[in-house]
Amino acid sequence: MVQRRIVDLPFATVPLAGTELSLVFQNGQTKQVAASEFAGIIIGHTVAGLPVGGAGMRLYVTDALAPAFGVIVVGGGSVTIPVFHNGTSWIAG
Repeated sequence: MVQRRIVDLPFATVPLAGTELSLVFQNGQTKQVAASEFAGIIIGHTVAGLPVGGAGMRLYVTDALAPAFGVIVVGGGSVTIPVFHNGTSWIAG
């Protein structure tokens, strides 16, 4: 398993490959999470490629079409913008 040390986040190591991440916190506790929950830290997504998501998740897209703050993001454009999951949909912002 390939790992990278993360020093500016509250956990110590994150595998770079696979579908799950094993977070090792500074206090020694570990937690398994889906890689998609952290994908936005490293790469952008197309709107069609956004994960299912959950309330509070933040990522960014590279193909937003005429985005407006707080409105559901639509793909097919060329705007790179942060997106937020409101519990139902990915919205611009």
